[in-house]
Amino acid sequence: SLILRRAYPESPGLETLAFAAAALFAAHPVNTEAVNGVTFLEDPLCLIFAASSFIAWARYRKAGGAPLLPLSLFLFALGLLSKETAIALPAIIFAWAFLAPDAGAKPRNLPRSIRATIPFAAISAAYIFLRFGIMKSPAEHVVYHDNSAWSTFLLVCRAWLEYFRLAAFPL
Repeated sequence: SLILRRAYPESPGLETLAFAAAALFAAHPVNTEAVNGVTFLEDPLCLIFAASSFIAWARYRKAGGAPLLPLSLFLFALGLLSKETAIALPAIIFAWAFLAPDAGAKPRNLPRSIRATIPFAAISAAYIFLRFGIMKSPAEHVVYHDNSAWSTFLLVCRAWLEYFRLAAFPL
C-alpha cells in the first residue's frame, strides 16, 4: 500500500487519489486471500515488483534518469516471474502515459504512449514465449469442473459475479 501511494506523491491532486487507492487495496476484504494464506506469497511479491517497476518508470519519465528504465524493466521481469498477473503492467503504463502526460506534453498523445509501452511489451512477449513455448510441460492439460468446459465457464461467471458483489458490498 505504501509503494502504491508513493507513485506520484508530489503531483498536486494525485496524492489523495493515490492514498485512497492504497487504503482500499490494503483494507478491502477481497484481498484477504493473499494475506490469510502463508503459501500465497506470490501475490504480495508480484505487487511489490510491479508497483516498484511502475514507480521507477514514472521517475524515469519525469526526470529522464537513464538507469531507471532498465531498473523498471528488470523489476517488471521479476514481477512476471513471481506471478503472471504482472503482465497487466504494460496496459497500466500505456493508460498512464496516455491520460497523464508529462508536463508541457500534449495530452492523449497516442504515439508517445505506445513508445512508452514498447519495452514492457517486449518483455511480456519474451515471457509469453518462455512460459508457453519453452517451459510448458507436455504433461500440462486442462482440467474442467465436472469434466465440462460449459460447466467451468458457468462456475467462473458465478465466481466473477460474487467478486463484483464483494467489491461493491464487502460485508
